[in-house]
Amino acid sequence: MSWIKMNGSLKDEEEVFGIHKKTGLSIPAVIGSLQIIWSWADERTDNGFVRYHDASDIDAKVDHKGFANAMRDVGWLEFRDGGVQFPNFEVHMSKSAKKRAADAKRKGKTRNTSGQKSHPEADKSRFETGQKSDQRREEKRREEVKEKEKKETQSGDCSPSPDSRIPNVEQLDALVDAFELLPEGIGHPIRDRRGKTLLKGWRRVQKDPETRQAFEDIPALMARIRDGTFLHGQGFWNFSWLFAKGRDGQWNVLKILEGRYVEGKSKQQHRDPARIAGRPASLKYFEKPSQTETRPG
Repeated sequence: MSWIKMNGSLKDEEEVFGIHKKTGLSIPAVIGSLQIIWSWADERTDNGFVRYHDASDIDAKVDHKGFANAMRDVGWLEFRDGGVQFPNFEVHMSKSAKKRAADAKRKGKTRNTSGQKSHPEADKSRFETGQKSDQRREEKRREEVKEKEKKETQSGDCSPSPDSRIPNVEQLDALVDAFELLPEGIGHPIRDRRGKTLLKGWRRVQKDPETRQAFEDIPALMARIRDGTFLHGQGFWNFSWLFAKGRDGQWNVLKILEGRYVEGKSKQQHRDPARIAGRPASLKYFEKPSQTETRPG
């Protein structure tokens, strides 16, 4: 029986989102296809190299042409002479990886069993010991911070790095990367991911718990933007617009997630990125028809 280790957060991996973008498959379909391919590879190799196979063979396993190339583009597959290679195979699916996972599971059961038989006095002692350990770690952390500040003061460099002043900077970078993968024409390109307007808006939304939560599921947000055809081709529509409020006082990102922009509104054309290719988005839907043009209807 094939054994593979599936990460519970696989659906949120950037590589999965990249394959979804490149193949057009849904996120669940991508995960299912990966499970099929990895299970098949696990039955045939201990080092990640499968001989005599190529991209067409991988595509045939999941019945989707281009899936192997998408795996290669995100770094999860390599094409070599005489076969295909699954990178880092020995870390996740080799015999040693299986042994590590089994040992971790066994140790977890042992801890649960011993915890059920523990004595109240022993539990109290462990709790107090844990508290003291936490206090020592906190004191040590404070001392390290003070020592660092002292060294910075002595060196004359007291200013923190620019990125350290940006809240949730990793999430912002992931959001920018996902936005840049959207089809051309949906919004203006991001010229500076550390631009003043962008960072000001990002800091503002981080202060609102509900709005901050709206950016946690990046794939879902990007799907709403992609499906929100009313936004496509609008001159005002750019990345920073996500961090602003509309005239009604509501956050734009929340309105996008609610699906308000999925359909065009009255007297507005249906937006399609393919129709605005090669033409500035700010002009396509805002210029008036010439006198010689014949209006429909």
